[in-house]
Amino acid sequence: MTIVERRSELRRIGEYIEGALHRRGRSVCLQAAAGLGKTALLREAQSAASAAGLASAAGTCWREGSMPYEPWLDILNQLQVSTGTTGWPYRPGLTGFMEVERALAAVADERPLLIELDDLHCGDEGTLLLTRYLAGRAERFGLVLLAAVRDLNPAGLLAETLRPFDRIRLSPLTEHAVGELCIQRGYAGFSDAAVKTLTTATGGVPLQVIVALESTRLDAVEANLGADLPAMITSRMDELPDHQAAVLAKAAVLGQLSDLATVAGVAHVPEAEAAAAIRAAQALSIARPGTADVLDLRHDLVRQAVHSWLTPAQRTEAEVAAADWFAARSISDPALLIRAAHHTVTAAGVDRRHARRAVELGRLAARSLAAQGAPEDSARLLERLIAINEADPAVSHALLLVEHAQAVLLTGRLGAAMRHFDQALTAALVEDDPQTVAEAAAGLGALWVNSIRSPDHQAHVLSTQRKVLAYLPPGFGSVPLRLRARIAAESMFWEAAPPDALFAVIDDALRLGDPATLVEVLSVAHNPLLGPQHTARRLSMAESMITRAAYIGTGVLPLMAWCWRTVDLFLSGDSKAPQSLSQLRAAAEATQSLSVIYIVRAIEAMVLIGRGDFAAAEATAKQAYELGCAAEDPDALSYLTAHLVTIGWYQGRDTELLALMEQAAGNASIDAVDFSFDAAAAAIAARAGQHDLATHYLNKITDTGLDALPRFSTWLMAVSLVVEAATQLDDAETLARAYALLTPYAHLPIMGSLAVVCLGSCHQWLGRAALALNRLDDAERHLRAAVDAEIHLGNLPALTVSRALLADCLTRLPDRAGRADEIDTLLSRCRSTAAKLEMSEVLHQVETISRRGASQRCIKISRSGSEWLLQLGAETALVRDLVGMPILATLTSAPDQWFPAHELAYATAPASGTADSLLDDQARHALRERMTELADQIARARDDGDLAGQEAAENELDALTDYLRQSSGLGGRSRRFAGDSERARTSVRKALVRAIDEVQRSNADISAHLKDHIVTGATCCYRIRQ
Repeated sequence: MTIVERRSELRRIGEYIEGALHRRGRSVCLQAAAGLGKTALLREAQSAASAAGLASAAGTCWREGSMPYEPWLDILNQLQVSTGTTGWPYRPGLTGFMEVERALAAVADERPLLIELDDLHCGDEGTLLLTRYLAGRAERFGLVLLAAVRDLNPAGLLAETLRPFDRIRLSPLTEHAVGELCIQRGYAGFSDAAVKTLTTATGGVPLQVIVALESTRLDAVEANLGADLPAMITSRMDELPDHQAAVLAKAAVLGQLSDLATVAGVAHVPEAEAAAAIRAAQALSIARPGTADVLDLRHDLVRQAVHSWLTPAQRTEAEVAAADWFAARSISDPALLIRAAHHTVTAAGVDRRHARRAVELGRLAARSLAAQGAPEDSARLLERLIAINEADPAVSHALLLVEHAQAVLLTGRLGAAMRHFDQALTAALVEDDPQTVAEAAAGLGALWVNSIRSPDHQAHVLSTQRKVLAYLPPGFGSVPLRLRARIAAESMFWEAAPPDALFAVIDDALRLGDPATLVEVLSVAHNPLLGPQHTARRLSMAESMITRAAYIGTGVLPLMAWCWRTVDLFLSGDSKAPQSLSQLRAAAEATQSLSVIYIVRAIEAMVLIGRGDFAAAEATAKQAYELGCAAEDPDALSYLTAHLVTIGWYQGRDTELLALMEQAAGNASIDAVDFSFDAAAAAIAARAGQHDLATHYLNKITDTGLDALPRFSTWLMAVSLVVEAATQLDDAETLARAYALLTPYAHLPIMGSLAVVCLGSCHQWLGRAALALNRLDDAERHLRAAVDAEIHLGNLPALTVSRALLADCLTRLPDRAGRADEIDTLLSRCRSTAAKLEMSEVLHQVETISRRGASQRCIKISRSGSEWLLQLGAETALVRDLVGMPILATLTSAPDQWFPAHELAYATAPASGTADSLLDDQARHALRERMTELADQIARARDDGDLAGQEAAENELDALTDYLRQSSGLGGRSRRFAGDSERARTSVRKALVRAIDEVQRSNADISAHLKDHIVTGATCCYRIRQ
C-alpha cells in the first residue's frame, strides 16, 4: 500500500538516494505536526533505498527512560557493526563519535547507506549530539541521514542538531488525498460529502483518518464524526473485554513498541493472554498489523490515549510493575537500569511508598547517564530525586545535592553549578559529613578560578574552604589536594600571594599519581599562571593534562585539558593553535559543555578579527556573549566589549569607542586585577585628543608604578596599550619603562585572557615605543620582526598597522633615499588593505607618511646664475644651462603630476601667434582670486573643526585647479591650440636625455635618480609613487 499525496517529497528523497549511489551523502529532516505521516514516509524511503541497492537501518527515539544513544545502538546492531551489545560500546564524546563515523564509513564503502531516525525530537542528549556530528559529515561518504521531527520551530540542542539538515515540511492531506486514502483502505463507496466531512473532522491528518476509518462505524454517505482522536481510541478500547483493555493500557507505559514477554510481565498475565490482547489491538487498528510477538502502537498519540484508559492508581501500579520488571533484569544492562529508574521515579512522584526505591535506582541511573555522556539527563533525574528525597529522606540530602551540582557542572552551566555546590555545602555542614563537606567545598569555584567577582563573597568562599581543609580528618585521598589547589590559586588573585604554594600542590599531585586529581589541579592552576612569565611552564602543564586525560575517559576534565592546551598554544603564538581549536570545537560540541563552547566562540571571534572579517567577528562575538550569559560566566560582557573595542580600534572609531570604554572600565564584573580596560580607555582617549581624560586613566595604572601591576592574563595587553597612551601624551618616562617591561616577551603575541583578543605581536608595541623614543634602529628591528610574526599569526589588521609603522620608521632613517622602493611597497600594501578593512586611522597615517616620504626623497632644482643647482638629500650637482633643464625643473616641482609634452616644449620657446588662447586674462584673474578665497576658507574651517565646510571648499578648489591647468600652459600662460604633438614629444625626450647626461658628469647618483623617476612620452612625469 502506497502513501498518498507525498509524491514531491518522495521525489526529493529519491534524489538524495541517487546522490548516495554516487557517494554524495546528505542529511535530510522531515518536519511535521503529529500524525501527518512522517513515519510512513520514512518506511517508503527505506523501501526505495533498498530497491536502489542501498543498505539501510532505522532507529526510533523514545525520551522517557531511554538509554543514551539507544536509537543509534539499534541502528549499529542492524548494520552488524555492534551485534548483540546491550550498552553503548563506544566512549562518549568526540573519540567515540569518530569511531562510529569510521564504522559507518566502512559499511558505506561496500554499499551506500540510508539511516533513519524517527521522532528525533524525543532523542536523548547523546543521540542528538551524535546525530549532529554525523550530519555534518554525511557528505564525506555515501550516507543519507533521514530524520523525522515533530517540532516545526525547534530550539536549544535540537535546533543545533538540525542545523546541517535540509528540510522537508509535510502538510495535512487535501480532500482529494483523503478520498484516495479511503479507497486504499477499502472504503471506495464513500460519497463526496462523507469524504469532505471526514477531511474536516480529522483536519487531513493521516493518522486520524486511518483510525476513524478502521475504528469507527462510518456512514458511507455522510461520515458521522464528531469526536477527536483520544475519544475515538477510548471508544474502541471500550469495545474490548476489560482484561484485554487493561493489558494494552498497562503495556502503553512501556512506549510504542514492546515485546510480548515484557507486555506480559508488566501486565502480570500469561504470555498467551498478552498475545490475545495484542491481536485484538491489531484487529482494531490500535496497533500496526504483525505477529503477536510485538505490540506496535500506531503512534505516540495513540499510546497516550490507550494509557489514559487506566485510573491514576492503575497507572501508578503499571509504573511500579514496569520498574520491577526492568530492575530484576538490569544487573548488567544499563539500558534496563535507566528504564527501571524512570518508572520507579514516575511512580514515586504519585505514591510516596516508592520513594526510597526511586532514590536508590535513580542515583545508579544518574551515574550511568553521566558516564555515557548525558549530563543534562543525569541532572534532570537527580533534580527529581532531590524533590522525592526531601519528602521522605532515603539518603543524605547533602549527598544528593552534591551529585546534582556535579552533574550540572558537567553541562557547563557554571553559575548554576556554583549555587548548587553552595547549597550542598550548607546542607553537608548541618549533617556534619566530612566527605560531603569536602566535595561541596571543592566544587564552589566550578571550572575556573577567580570566577566570583564580589570581594565579600570571594573572601567568604576562601575562608570556608580553609575551614573545610582544617576540618577534614586524615585519609581523604585527593580531596585535600583539590582544595589546596583552589585555595592557592584564588589567593594569588585576591591576596597577592606568590605562586609557591600552588607549585607545591602541583608537585604533590604529581607524586600522588592519580590522573583525575592531577588534571583538575593543573586546570585550576592555569588561571593564575596565565601571565607571560609562565608561558613555558603552562605549555608543559597542558601537555601533561592531555597525557593524563587519556586515562580518565569521559567527563569535563579531558575537555578542560584540550581547552587549556588550545589557549596556551594561542598565547605562545604557536602555529598548531588553529588545529587545536578545531579539535576543541568538535570535542566541546560533542559533549555540549556550555562553558567550553562559549570559550571556543570567543576565541573564534578573535581569529575572525585577525582575518579582517569584522562583520563575521562581531556576529560570533555576540553569539559568544549569549553563550556566556547562559553559562553565567562573569567575563561574558567583558569579552564582548573587548571584541567590539578591538574591531573599533583597528577601524579608528575612537570617539564612538570612548564612551563604551569608560562604561567598561567601571564595570563591577571586571576582574579586580585586570587593568587592560583602564589602559584601553587611556589609549583611546589619547588617540582621540582628550589628553586630560587619557592622563586620568593612565595615572590609575601608573600611580604605583608599572612594575607593580600584577602579571595575570591581561598584563601584556595593559602594558602595550600604555605604550599607545604614553606616545600620544609624550610621556617618555612611561614609554621607556613600558619598553623595558615588554622586552623579555617580544616573541609573544599580545593576547588577553583566554586568547579572546589579539593586538598583534609584542614586537609591534616595542617598535611603537622605540619609534616614539626616537630609537630608530631598535624600532626598525622590532617592526620588521612584527611584520614576520603577524604574517605567522595570520593577523591582517595588526600586520597592516606594523607595515605602516615600519614605513614611518624607514622614512625617518638617514639612508631613507635608498629605501624608497621598500617604503613604497609597504605603503601600497597598507593602503590597499586598510581601504578594504575600513581602517581609517591607518589610511590617514599612510597618507601622512607618503607625503613626508615624498618630500624627503624628491629632487630640488633651482637656477644659480647661469647654472642649475640640483639637490637630492645630501647629494648636489651643478649643471650648465641646457634646453632640458627648465623642463626638468618644471617636472620636479610637481611630483606625480602629468604634463603634456607639447606644454613642456612650449616652456622652452616663445608662444607663436598662430593659435588662439583658451582663457583670457580677465577670466584667469577671476579664477585665481576665487582660489585664494577658497584657500582662506579651508584654513578657517580646519581651525574651527568644520569638516563639512573644509571638504566642500577643498572640492571646489580642486575643480578650479584642474580647470585652470587644462586652460593654461606652463608658467601660467594661456594655453594655445596644439600644433604638432609628435614633434613636441620627440624634442622634449631628447632635451631631457641631454640634460640628464649632463647631470651624470656632475653626480652619478642624482643622474640615476632622474633616470628612474622621469617618465617621457606624449605626457611626462616626475614619478615618485610607484
